[in-house]
Amino acid sequence: MAKLRIGILSLIGIYLLGFVIVFDPLSLPCRTRSTWIGPKLRFDSAYVDIGSVLEYEKRPTFGYQFFSPLCRGWLAVQGLE
Repeated sequence: MAKLRIGILSLIGIYLLGFVIVFDPLSLPCRTRSTWIGPKLRFDSAYVDIGSVLEYEKRPTFGYQFFSPLCRGWLAVQGLE
């Protein structure tokens, strides 16, 4: 039972670490033309600064889909969701 708990906590930790590696949690909020998507991806330059937010010029990528629970939580903390 303890090994299962350690395994689950390890997976959660890896998921959170992946979010911090892929996204910049201290960035401005990002949106597409129709919806909020989350923080800025670290290794993507398809953003336009439109004031106090960034607009993502492409369709949301796999990163936004895979980390959607954390992106929604990040938006909630920012008061946008």
